[in-house]
Amino acid sequence: MELQGLPEGCIASILSSTTPVDVCRLSVVSKLFRSAAESDAVWERFLPSDYQSIISQFPSPLNYPSKKALYLTLSDRPIIFDQGKKVCSVFRIP
Repeated sequence: MELQGLPEGCIASILSSTTPVDVCRLSVVSKLFRSAAESDAVWERFLPSDYQSIISQFPSPLNYPSKKALYLTLSDRPIIFDQGKKVCSVFRIP
């Protein structure tokens, strides 16, 4: 069986077991891989398990269209909250 014959959910599951860099690299393999790589299920695996409770404490709500966008936002710049007592950031693995 070829990988292209697998359902998108299976591809997404495989991608979520890799790294963010690998997901981006594999997204150029095909339309199926690109679609799976954009899946919120994939990018949620790269966020802290308690990310929802963390972002609920931010002074202004984060507007993000996808989990990938949230991941990229948190990895590009730390967000300071709780009157400057806490910082949230996600480190990218090169």
